[in-house]
Amino acid sequence: MSSSLAGAGKSGDWEVDVDENIDSSLYGLVINAKRFYLQIRDIDLAKIEDLLRFLREPETSIRPFTLEGCFGGVIELVNGEKRLMLRIREARSALATNLFEVALKRTDRAQFAEALAQAITETHEA
Repeated sequence: MSSSLAGAGKSGDWEVDVDENIDSSLYGLVINAKRFYLQIRDIDLAKIEDLLRFLREPETSIRPFTLEGCFGGVIELVNGEKRLMLRIREARSALATNLFEVALKRTDRAQFAEALAQAITETHEA
């Protein structure tokens, strides 16, 4: 499946690209941070916008952001004690073994949100 860059954003150590899939109405999301690189394909743009809303919510919110069907599992962003947790886990249940987990600092959250906002804005302008 071919894609083209629809929008890009950068804030601090965070770079976010939104790629438009040429053959469908779905998008890809590329997150390049200082500590990791994550590439996700076949996402609805509305779900990417939900991610931005989650990042802008108060850190005390207990609602996680969940993206299912990635890597044969689930990607979650969960508010934890004084940090944001990025988890990729098995899809069987919320109690399944975490396959991958990264703790993000408060500054990471703000920079991620800013870079994602820029990429979404450019996507809508394209």
